[in-house]
Amino acid sequence: MDQSCSVEWGRHFLARHAKVCLRKGYLYNANQHGKENTIVSDFEIVGKISDFEEGQGRAVPVDGRMVAVFRTADEWFAIDDLCPHMGASLAEGYVEGKMVTCPWHAWRFCIRDGTWEDNPKTRVDCFEVKVEGDDVLVREKTTSEEA
Repeated sequence: MDQSCSVEWGRHFLARHAKVCLRKGYLYNANQHGKENTIVSDFEIVGKISDFEEGQGRAVPVDGRMVAVFRTADEWFAIDDLCPHMGASLAEGYVEGKMVTCPWHAWRFCIRDGTWEDNPKTRVDCFEVKVEGDDVLVREKTTSEEA
């Protein structure tokens, strides 16, 4: 396949993918430069407030991936559940303040922003959490929310 054919195929694929995503309830938001689009899903209900114990994590599925949700007093946080080191569940880790320690090899992550405490250049994804009534809802953060 020559280059012009592959570029045309890529445009066709992206256009088709965008239509499928819009049908499934996703929204497209232009980034700050207006050049690229970021897919942002709607919030998903992941449980009731009573399902989450203060100071402990809970792994829940969100948009096809596992997310660790943490409740500390009146604050809620959510980060990717898989430790990037060996894939342990961060929801099963020890929570102290705003930090969770991986249960397998003691890697420590900030539950506010997902940064690895020993090397802040490394991080896991963060998610937006909100509470409506008794429901806890989670969605991926948009690019502008992470910055």
